[in-house]
Amino acid sequence: MNSEPRILLVDDDPILHKILGAAFRHRGFEVQTASDGQEGLKVVEEFKPNLIVLDIMMPKMDGYEFCRRLRRDSSVPDTPILVLTALGDLSLLQESREDPDIQIDEFLTKPVRVSELLERVKAMLWLNEPI
Repeated sequence: MNSEPRILLVDDDPILHKILGAAFRHRGFEVQTASDGQEGLKVVEEFKPNLIVLDIMMPKMDGYEFCRRLRRDSSVPDTPILVLTALGDLSLLQESREDPDIQIDEFLTKPVRVSELLERVKAMLWLNEPI
């Protein structure tokens, strides 16, 4: 079993996959990516991530539906979720935080500084070592 924290990045932007994937890997994380919610749910079952970084607006299945299905049907329903989204209306995101079927743990808006994202991930995973 690998002791590296496992991050699943679910976003439809392949450039973001490369940039954030490289940043996470450079800091000792194991990373898997998915381009939409449907693919993300498949990866969750195999990969069993410690944390999911999730976009909201994606093709096939958006981030809200991904959360509902993860929380309801997954073998890892309590996995922390950090939403990284271009949605500017944080009141809509706040409302989703109160939906018991979604249960999002943290929000960041795009564009995001990689250092800020890494610090937030570190805090969510309770990592004490520098990243």
